Amino acid sequence: MKEYLTKEQTDKLFMTITSNGCREMEEDRFHQAINEAIHTVTQQTEKIEVVKKCVEYEPSYGWCDVKGCDCEGSSGGAHWRDTGYWTLCSSHGRMAREGKPQPKMKREAIKREKNRDKISGCLP
Repeated sequence: MKEYLTKEQTDKLFMTITSNGCREMEEDRFHQAINEAIHTVTQQTEKIEVVKKCVEYEPSYGWCDVKGCDCEGSSGGAHWRDTGYWTLCSSHGRMAREGKPQPKMKREAIKREKNRDKISGCLP
């Protein structure tokens, strides 16, 4: 495990925390416990930051609607129009322009398109 604080630093913490004369934990074990606690908090903080980045970022065109694709969308509504108003990444847009068949779309995208008004084409 990575050492976040040196033995000297944890000794100083130990002396500060136990300055009332109560020293039930050995200094070496205290050093280990402090670093374990920092490691745990650091891991949790790193995971939270990754989740925040994923949640916060939303590309202007949204995400590609093709099942299994996690790329940013680069166009919307121009391709495979007869089946829906799909947001596609550049790779799937090229595929559509080349006349290749439409791949399976994400469940959320299919559900969204089923909710479109049949006359206006608008979402509710």
